[in-house]
Amino acid sequence: MYEIHVSVDDEIQKTIERRTGAFVRAHDWNLMTGAKSYYWELDGTNLAHEYGLNLVSYDVGAPVPLIRTIDVPGRPGKLDATLALNGRVNYISRPVSAVFHIRNNPYEDYHQILSRLLRRFNGTESRLEFSTDPRRYYKGRFLITPQKNGEVSSYITFSCEDAFPYKLEFEDIIVSVTDSKTVNLRGADYNGEIYIDMETGAAMTATFHEISVDLAAGTNLVREFHLADGLNELQFTGSGQVRIRYERGIL
Repeated sequence: MYEIHVSVDDEIQKTIERRTGAFVRAHDWNLMTGAKSYYWELDGTNLAHEYGLNLVSYDVGAPVPLIRTIDVPGRPGKLDATLALNGRVNYISRPVSAVFHIRNNPYEDYHQILSRLLRRFNGTESRLEFSTDPRRYYKGRFLITPQKNGEVSSYITFSCEDAFPYKLEFEDIIVSVTDSKTVNLRGADYNGEIYIDMETGAAMTATFHEISVDLAAGTNLVREFHLADGLNELQFTGSGQVRIRYERGIL
C-alpha cells in the first residue's frame, strides 16, 4: 500500500492572498514558496492546473487475488485450484483513492468547480496518473465525494474500490516495413490485446511464435498473439507502415 501526505502552511497561503488581493491556486503558491508539487491527472487533465485541486493524500491498495478452493468429500482441508486457470495467480481489482484540498475565493467558485468535476469524471471510466510515476496509470470508475470545510475551504475525494488490478502503461509503436522487419515488443505481468493498424502499403503478414496472421487495411485486433514478460519478437513480412498498440501492466 502506498501513501503520501502533502501539507501546506495555511499562514503562507493567507499572506499571499492578503498581499496580492487575489486567490492563488495550489500549483502557483507551491512554485512561489518552493514547496514540492504533487498532482494527479485524470485522462490527461492536470487537476491542479485545471481545477485548483491540491493533493493532500492518496492511497493505492494491494490487488485482490482470486483464490479458488474446492471442497472434496473425504479429503482433509480444501483443494487449492488458484493456479488451475492459467498456472498463475489472477487478480480481481484494487482500491484507489485520492483526497484533494481546494480554497475558493469567491465562494461561488466551489459550486462551479464541483459541478464541472461531477459532470466530467463522476462515474466515468478514467485513467488516473500520478506525477511521481509518469506514463503509468490506474484505470477504473471513480466516484467523487465532496466535503465542505468552511466558507472558502473544502475537500474532494476521488475513489474507486474496484479499479483494474494492474498499474498500466500504454505502448504505441509506429514501424516502417520494407520486405520484412523484426520488432521487439516489451511484455509485463499483464499484457492486453494487441491492435495493429495497417496505415499504408499493401497486405502484410505478422508472425509471432510460428503463428501467422494476415493483416488487412485499417485496424486489426490480433487475439492470436499472447506476449510474455520481457522482450517478444514480432516479425512483419510485406511493405508499408504499421502501428502497434497495446497495454501492459505491473502490480
